[in-house]
Formats: sequence, C-alpha cells, structure tokens
Amino acid sequence: MEYIGLYMDTTIIPPVPKDIRRPFKRMRIFNFGLSRLDGGKTEKMALLLSRLCTLQPHFQTLSVLSGPGWEMVYSDAYRETDGSYKNWKTVSQFLPMLVTCRDEEHLKVRQVTKQLEALTMH
Repeated sequence: MEYIGLYMDTTIIPPVPKDIRRPFKRMRIFNFGLSRLDGGKTEKMALLLSRLCTLQPHFQTLSVLSGPGWEMVYSDAYRETDGSYKNWKTVSQFLPMLVTCRDEEHLKVRQVTKQLEALTMH
C-alpha cells in the first residue's frame, strides 16, 4: 500500500510498543483529511508514524497530508481557520527524518547481530 486516507482521533495517542512490526513498508502518503491534531501532539504523532513506516529499500519520500479533498475554496478556508493543518504539516516535515533514523538504527542492529552470530559460531 502506497497511499492511505483515514480519519484519526488524536485526543489520545497511545505509546507504540518497541517490538512493533512495520506494516507500511511501501507507504508514500498518509492523508488524515479533517483529523484534528493539537500542537502539543505533533511530536508524538510523528514518532508513532515513524514506528509504522520504512523508507528502505523502495522509496525515498513520505508525506502527510491534511485538509478536505473538496474544492480549493474549502481547502483554503480550512488552512486559515484550523491549526491542525499546520500541525500535520509539522508532522510531515519531521516524519522522513525520523523514519530514516529508525531505518539506519535497524540496519546497524542487523549488522551487529550478524557479527555476533559469526563470532559465536567460531
């Protein structure tokens, strides 16, 4: 899956278990439409999404969209009146960096694990 559009209740953002698998291995775009996101929760949301995605080896871009999918008149009004648009935009700016860091972390762990396995076999 490369694109998903959904409404998300962000009043409570649960902690993500550290051992979660990444179900969105080919995700390019999350569209949260009119989902509200308070300014104090942008970091938590970006961290949550970074746990669910990977950029390797297929894609180098990942975007978060918000706002109505209607006429531009409504879209512009949404951007001007609702702080959620700016908050989702902040999530979109941080998400690729966070996912890249997690991908690099996973790669390093795999490399160290292989080295340890090679040493224990000898």
